[in-house]
Amino acid sequence: MSIQSAPALSVRQPWAGAILTLGKTIENRGWDTSHRSHLLIHASKGLELGAVPLVEDTADRAVPPFDNPKSGTAWATAALVGVVSLRATHHASDCRGKCSPWAMPDQWHWELTNPRTFDEPIPAVGRLKLWRPDYDARRALRKQLQKAVEL
Repeated sequence: MSIQSAPALSVRQPWAGAILTLGKTIENRGWDTSHRSHLLIHASKGLELGAVPLVEDTADRAVPPFDNPKSGTAWATAALVGVVSLRATHHASDCRGKCSPWAMPDQWHWELTNPRTFDEPIPAVGRLKLWRPDYDARRALRKQLQKAVEL
């Protein structure tokens, strides 16, 4: 599956930024998916500010300001910010939450690899579950990917 045709997953900040820049290799979800391949990371408009201390403690790094160009694309909101590979999923009962410091009990653990942040955030309205970006977002993604190949 090409990155351009990959589905997106909306994730609130600071979790989206942690996936792309702080080594968060497990995404916790209440549901499983059969999808395996590229997965676009969409940073939701809403923030989960109460999670910032947990992310900073787990990553042992500070979370930068959101929506600040100096912080980088990974920390934008209301936008597609990067892509990962979804390698596998398993339930917390299979690992007892010990597969990663990011793992939460009673959740499905989505195993993420190969995080790549886009050069620029691609504005998009998020949705629940896996979803396909609209035409304008796919076109902006295609332009960024072409630009990367030309470099």
